Amino acid sequence: MKAQKAVDILRRTRHDFLNHLQVITGYIELGKLEDVKDYITCIVEEMVAQRTVFEFLDAETALYLYEQMFLAHDLGIILRYKDLKIKSSFVLTNNNEPYNTLKSLAEVVGDGEDEALMYLSLYEENEGEIDMVVSCAQLGEKTLEFKIKE
Repeated sequence: MKAQKAVDILRRTRHDFLNHLQVITGYIELGKLEDVKDYITCIVEEMVAQRTVFEFLDAETALYLYEQMFLAHDLGIILRYKDLKIKSSFVLTNNNEPYNTLKSLAEVVGDGEDEALMYLSLYEENEGEIDMVVSCAQLGEKTLEFKIKE
């Protein structure tokens, strides 16, 4: 991953962190301590969910998938990874995935008010080919499966 992309991810992370601190400060100034606790709990849950990306993947793939979470957020999607059984991000990067798929799904599941929570799993059984499985409440019980190839 190029240094500029890493810097962009760090900028975004710092920006989000500052926003969280401003929300917490606002709640404290208003004396809403229960809201502070709830908000911090949500932040912790989000960070625990993100840990999956950093524990089992090489650095380049982890940063790529972390960036994809930011891009999904820009689409109104909260992206949570479930199973990540891939060796590299090469196939994903070359196809701008999962962003392209999430972008098309955002139009289906988005209501413009609340963010859609989507779960995504990635499996690489054959070299140069990744299976992507997506699920979310707005899709009902079904999961969507996509095959990404070189």
